[in-house]
Amino acid sequence: MSDTGKLRALPAVHEVLAQLSPSLEPYPHALLVAEIRGALEEMRAEILGGQTNGPAAEVRVERRLAALERPSLRLVINATWRGAAHQPGTRATRPR
Repeated sequence: MSDTGKLRALPAVHEVLAQLSPSLEPYPHALLVAEIRGALEEMRAEILGGQTNGPAAEVRVERRLAALERPSLRLVINATWRGAAHQPGTRATRPR
């Protein structure tokens, strides 16, 4: 099948929306549509790039939504040393 045929075979947004898992119903409709459009755009880019064996649009959307739910902040250690004047319980002295 040519690239044009593969692109035409991609599902429409409303078709992907109908195939999504019922567990995704709590998500806002606008978010679902945006993620479906993003997944379809990825699929178009892969087809035009010569890759054709990627996951289905529904799987991609579920992965994208799962990524949104993962915390984006990570615990870090601030190892910056600011000197004794900035330590708790000490008093900074001003030059006279």
